[in-house]
Parts: sequence; C-alpha cells; structure tokens
Amino acid sequence: MHFWIPLVSLFLAGLLPESQAWWFFESSGRQEAEGPISETCIAKASRGVCDFYPCFDQRHPCEDDNYALTYGWRFCSQFELHYTRLDDEGKRWVNATRKCAMAAMLEFYNDDNVNCQDVEAEMIEAHGECEAQNGLCSASLLQNNNHVFEDIYGVNERSANRLLQSLKHCGRSQARELVQWLGTRFETLIPNLREFFQSWGDKIKEGVSGIIENIRS
Repeated sequence: MHFWIPLVSLFLAGLLPESQAWWFFESSGRQEAEGPISETCIAKASRGVCDFYPCFDQRHPCEDDNYALTYGWRFCSQFELHYTRLDDEGKRWVNATRKCAMAAMLEFYNDDNVNCQDVEAEMIEAHGECEAQNGLCSASLLQNNNHVFEDIYGVNERSANRLLQSLKHCGRSQARELVQWLGTRFETLIPNLREFFQSWGDKIKEGVSGIIENIRS
C-alpha cells in the first residue's frame, strides 16, 4: 500500500551526509519511532484488540493528525462499549473490520519512521475499505443495528461524516440507499445527504477528467 514511501525516503536520505539526514526526515514530515517494536502490540493487532491503538501511539506518537487515538482507538472502544447490543451479523462485522484495519496499520507500526499525515490519510481510507469489505454495505447490518450506529456516529456532524466516508466504498448508488437505515438523527446532522453524495460524484468526474486530460497531453 504505502511501502514505496519509506524506501524512497531512505534512498534519498542515504545520499545526504549523516549530519544532514535528520533534516531530510524533518522537512519531509517524517518522524523517527520513539519506542521499540513490541511483539505484544503485534499480537493485539492480530487479535483485533483495541489496545493496539495506544500501543501504536507509544511507538509513533503524533501531536497532530493522530489517527491511532482520535480515530482508531475512539471508534474501536465505542463499538467495544456497545458490542453486546449488536446482533450476530454486527458482531462479525466488528471483529473482522478490527483485524483488517489493524493489519493495514501494522505496516506503519513496523516502520522506523512515519509521516503522521500519511498514516491518518491512508488509514482512514483503509478503515473504510475494511468496513465495506466485511459487511457495511449490507442493508440488514444497518437496519438491524441502526440504534448502535446512531449512538456511535450520530453524536455530531464530524462522526456522521466519518460513517458516510466509509459508505462511499459501497458505491454511490448503494450508499444513498443505505443511509435510509441510519435514522433521523443523521438527517438532522447532515440535512443535505443527497448533496453530499452528489458532490462526491462530481469529485470523481473531475478526477477522471483530469486523468484523461493528462493522457491526452
């Protein structure tokens, strides 16, 4: 996924004198790990245990763009809190999504240096893909567990947008159908759901047009 980024960085840093290598990593936004790799931490990720996120933060603490604590840990612990309220499909979805997302994050965990913005951007995307691949696109999941989704994602506009960003991975037409199961609280937080998905479609068109234009030029 992101393996080429550290390879290129290490190659370029190797071309610099040792006294200047630290400047390269600092100016590129990368920071060195502050803790060793922990086999206990890796084991937590393989089991999908929420404590993996604080464990990640101990090795790669991020002052800003801290995905591990403000995103990963937050929503993982929220689903842990409401776990018994989920039906069997919901529990399977939570368990599979956790392992999938943490497996993706292990790539960053094992790196000796990371860019916190890269971690946040790539992991939000990876987490959304994991959620969609493991059942978020199922109408029955949202319909039968909408009370839990509403209590977790319906608390404010930012959290609601977080879920909508994941639903994008289901495809625009399906995502627009799925939001009907999210409850009235989401309509209050994001009253223009139709515009949300329309703007998403416009961005996709702009991206495709840009690619075609680059090919032609």
